[in-house]
Amino acid sequence: MSSFESVLDTLYDRYYASDAPSAVTSSYWRTVGGHRVTVDRSGYRLHGHAFGDGRSRSLRNRLQHWIIEQRLIRMLRRYDAPAEYVAAGRRIARCSDRLFGFDCAKQVLAFARILPMVPAPRCIAVIGDGYGYGGALLATLNPNATIVSVNLGRTQLFDVAYTQRCFPDASVALLTAEGPRPEARFVFVEAEAMDRLHAWPIDVFVNSASMQEMDPEVIANYFRIMRSSTAPQIYFYCANRVEKTLPDGTVTRFRDYPWQPSTALFDELCPWHRAYPVLAPPFWRPFDGDVQHRLVRFQ
Repeated sequence: MSSFESVLDTLYDRYYASDAPSAVTSSYWRTVGGHRVTVDRSGYRLHGHAFGDGRSRSLRNRLQHWIIEQRLIRMLRRYDAPAEYVAAGRRIARCSDRLFGFDCAKQVLAFARILPMVPAPRCIAVIGDGYGYGGALLATLNPNATIVSVNLGRTQLFDVAYTQRCFPDASVALLTAEGPRPEARFVFVEAEAMDRLHAWPIDVFVNSASMQEMDPEVIANYFRIMRSSTAPQIYFYCANRVEKTLPDGTVTRFRDYPWQPSTALFDELCPWHRAYPVLAPPFWRPFDGDVQHRLVRFQ
């Protein structure tokens, strides 16, 4: 068992003492991964970049956010987001000291869609979370479940720090190769060490808008790990670009992920992931490409 502070210290020493990217870091993150972490007497100061909107709840930001807030309210109503999911999503954003933006709303809608379709999960893994929001929201909606967070080590530090803001007293662990499987409410796993999740009893895996930024061999390895789960039934929710070209020319296609054998419970263009609200007219900006979302049960 670890503390949040010890996990943060370990990740900082491993990934911020040197600027060298890890072997599983794609050309996308080698190009745009400009997030920074500094340390002072008050602790870690985080400056995220390119993995979601983590704007703070300062008075100025809240005033500017009013226009976006109105559009998010309409979007949540349009897709019948349950009131308890919305309330939980807003609570997690508030305790994280971040605005409830599109990145939050889309996860509320996704979880409202998928959670009623899977048996009560005992262990849920979030691959590529942004600011720990998805994991914290799933922990709120599933208070008896273990949450496993998998991310690149540099970004994982943000997941840990923001989770601490919402669950400061929770038991946590950073997965290591030594010793038995940790018993903790939150288990953090560096993507650089993803193979350590082989044969874990994980019921549900979730990935939203980050597989599209991975190299194909890394995507294939995640599917291999998911299929190795010892849970009675294994579910995977994936929402990613239909096609995306990475800076080095690598093309990733949703349809080319190693889906089979699996059974799709739904498979469609994600209706709420076509445009996001902005401050300037016409107040919605389309994404660079279509986003497909699919829930499968592995066989």
